[in-house]
Parts: sequence; C-alpha cells; structure tokens
Amino acid sequence: MMFQNYFSVFRDFNQEPSIVKKAIMRKDLLEVHFPKYFAKFQELLDLSGGEWIAGPTLTYADLALANFIDVAEEMVNPDCLKDFPDLKRLKESIFEIPQVKEWTSTTRKAGTMGKWRVRREFQSSNISTE
Repeated sequence: MMFQNYFSVFRDFNQEPSIVKKAIMRKDLLEVHFPKYFAKFQELLDLSGGEWIAGPTLTYADLALANFIDVAEEMVNPDCLKDFPDLKRLKESIFEIPQVKEWTSTTRKAGTMGKWRVRREFQSSNISTE
C-alpha cells in the first residue's frame, strides 16, 4: 500500500533534530520519492478520467491523497507539486468541499492532528461533492 508508511516518513522527518540529516531527507523526498509517487498518482488520475483518483466519484483514496499532498507541502516543500498541476487541483478541490473545509477548520482549532485523521472521520460522515 502506497500510504502505509507515509505517517512514519513525515513523523521521522519532522522529528529529526539534525539539520544536516533533515536536509538529506528533504532532498531524498523531493528528488526520489515524491516524483515517483506523484507520477503514479497522476497516472491513476488520468486513467480514472481526471476528476477523482479512483473513478467517477469521491472516495477515501482522494481524501488520503489530498491529505498526503497537504502534509508534503506543509512539512517538506510548498512547491513539491510544481510538475503536477492536476494533483494540486485535486487537492484544492477536495479541501473546498464544504464538509471537508468545515471539518479541517474544526480539527485544527481543536489542536488535533487536523487533516491527518481523515480515515476515521470519513468513514463516519456523509461527504458529498455536490
């Protein structure tokens, strides 16, 4: 599964005390891992018709990908999607869905991990793209 280790990768990056090691980790993410994964995500988006990552409707995969991208931009580099404008559009469109927008503003104000808690919240909600 593509996302299974991204929490630990971002956690390790965020908690790394050494500036030198963190710079090496950032370089590796930006030059090796992100291009590989973002190219695959772009391919999946193209195959699904370009609106959602896994088909004609919003799924958990879209939320997970938007969350992954958001964390990558916040923690590693805000320009990490410069070569993937369709993925940036996907992320922005997901965070503009009223229920997602409301939920993220509420969880961030509460001091929780914000968008990182997507799975449990999505499973218990009625998120609509209409």
